Amino acid sequence: MTTPEHDPHSASNILRRFTGYIWLYIEPTKPGGKTRTTLGWWSNRVGVLSYALTPFTVLLASRESILTMLTGIPYQHFNFLHRWCGRIIFAQAALHTIGWTVVEAYYYGPAPDVYYLFLTNMYAVFGCVATFLITFLTIFSMKRVIRWTGYEFFKITHSIGAILYIGACWGHWDKLWCWMVASLVLIAIDQSARLFKTCYLHFGGKKGSIGFRRGMADVQIIGEGDDVIVRLDFDFEQEAWEPGQHFYLCFPSLSIWQSHPFTVSSMPDPSSKVQHHTYLLRARKGQTVHLAALAGQTDVPVIMTGPYGPGWPQHTTDNVLAVAGGTGVTFTLPIVIQSLRQLIVPQATVDFVWVIRRAQDLLWLNAEFVELKQMLASNPGLRINIFVTREDTPHIPFCCNRPGKQAQQNADPEKGPNTNISSTSSQTETSNRATLQELLAIDQERFHVELLGSHHPTMPMVVTSFMERASKRGGFIQIVGSGPESMGSDLRTAISTVEEKDGLDFYWDSRE
Repeated sequence: MTTPEHDPHSASNILRRFTGYIWLYIEPTKPGGKTRTTLGWWSNRVGVLSYALTPFTVLLASRESILTMLTGIPYQHFNFLHRWCGRIIFAQAALHTIGWTVVEAYYYGPAPDVYYLFLTNMYAVFGCVATFLITFLTIFSMKRVIRWTGYEFFKITHSIGAILYIGACWGHWDKLWCWMVASLVLIAIDQSARLFKTCYLHFGGKKGSIGFRRGMADVQIIGEGDDVIVRLDFDFEQEAWEPGQHFYLCFPSLSIWQSHPFTVSSMPDPSSKVQHHTYLLRARKGQTVHLAALAGQTDVPVIMTGPYGPGWPQHTTDNVLAVAGGTGVTFTLPIVIQSLRQLIVPQATVDFVWVIRRAQDLLWLNAEFVELKQMLASNPGLRINIFVTREDTPHIPFCCNRPGKQAQQNADPEKGPNTNISSTSSQTETSNRATLQELLAIDQERFHVELLGSHHPTMPMVVTSFMERASKRGGFIQIVGSGPESMGSDLRTAISTVEEKDGLDFYWDSRE
């Protein structure tokens, strides 16, 4: 006969199980026994939730994202959710570990003998390893820590640590292997798709050619001090991409284990089989510094994967505001040029705003900028505003401080290589000075260069000026931008104050 206190269907036991979902239940210690508590049960449920969340977190980090195919949202915009899902898993793992530590070390006496015996179990060892790994992944994925350690360190350790974490979770509790298998399958699918896209882009090419083709990039350094840019230029036989898209670039002469996303600043040519690639890389630390050291010495082999991201502008766009900060111009400039090329009505409003540190930065994309400037004559709705934030008077230094490969090719062997290279460098300096002075001398209503000294332009002023002109023209409005995250935040705030948002679309390109 079952007594009421042992009857699982009794009202008291049903209530006890129900309340265990809400708060922890602890029974008094029985003589010679353990303290019964729902803390272990609760900790297990929290751990199960962290297991179930792991495949979704992996999915959010995939470059070849299934979510992108289903929603049309670029893969990089899921990184925000990926980071927060990882933090939730970290919190769940911490609560699970703390819960069972309390149970084993306190409620399951005598302590510490029972706790030491518990830690000798293999599943407990794997659990400790998994907790350490998820803690490591969480700390070293913070933006401030990434700036301290470098992007290369973050990328390598994050990938290896994630796989080890999945293996440790499997070893900790193999009864939940299904979630770990799903995570590994998603990783395998993503990596296989990347390999396929790379092989598709680099194998074949010219008629009758067989084998793997690499791009051979000419490397140049532009700028000085803390404002140094590495410019890559190369031609590659492939299909045209769309303005605003980006490729992942790998430099095998530096490392085959790293690839970084860069937006193509050059315009694609759909009528040509050979496309010209131009990229701007800010030389900081890590691989970009080693790449800058190769400037002017030799062509650098490049392996690409892509293109990624949506193409711009949309065909329904009538008015475009493009705002760029620094190297974000690689995203906005091709969009502006393409917008002007496909506009049906010449009076459409197109504003190009570029915020740069110094006047010399105009030489990053000299030829492309000249093309945009020439479009002023045929497009009365085009306005170009350049804001220089660290100079109140233009400083025109020797901007290309290393000769490109053409200078080396023109060297005279009889007179020695340094003679012609020095001469070519002097000619380059003179040409850069003349070009920059010509650009800075232009100051009219639709082309304006403003030297701000030590502050930045206000985004509400930029947005308001554009909206006033676009509202008179009417039609769909597209606002795009790229640059520092603080600029993106200011631009979002300015757009939020716009009263009439019907027919307005905003897109900020960010891959941080």
